This record gives sequence, C-alpha cells and structure tokens, in this order.
Amino acid sequence: MQNMLSFVVVIIIIIIVIIIIIIIIIIIVIIIIIIIIIIVTIYSIDTKSSRMFGSAPREIITYLGTQNVTYNHHRESVTPEVKMNILKTISHFFKKEPEA
Repeated sequence: MQNMLSFVVVIIIIIIVIIIIIIIIIIIVIIIIIIIIIIVTIYSIDTKSSRMFGSAPREIITYLGTQNVTYNHHRESVTPEVKMNILKTISHFFKKEPEA
C-alpha cells in the first residue's frame, strides 16, 4: 500500500513539473510573438514613399524606430520674418495697460 502511495506522489510531482514546463514554454512563445509584432510594426511603416523619410538611409530609419530619440532643429526652423511677426504678436499681447 505504501509503495502504491509513493508511486502516486511521484506521478503527481512529474505531472506538476510538466505543467510548469509547459507554462514556461507558453510564456516564452508569447514574448517571442510580441517581439515579432513590434519589429514588424516598426518596419511596416512605408518610409520609402514618405516625404520626410523617403531619402533617409535605412540605418537612420532603424535607429529612429528602435531608439528613444528626437530631432530638434530650433535654430534654423523659424525664419527671421516669422520670428519678427511672432515677437510683434507677443509684444502686442503683453503690452502694459496705460495707468489711469
């Protein structure tokens, strides 16, 4: 009787280990699928026909798609004429009210 009981315990332990291994394999497969979806999404953007990225090298597209980067070109982005118009508008908006 005790021999039979130990056999059942061993079988139950084997079944639990197999279930844990299956769960780990399922989690790994899900992670791989998520990574594949992210990669496909990054490279599915049609950059070749884009006006902004059409002439960009593939390395730049890959870098922009995989790294946390931004492009800032503040110095050259506003022409002097636009800057003057902005300054006039702002200064007009913030003019002091004449004191009574």
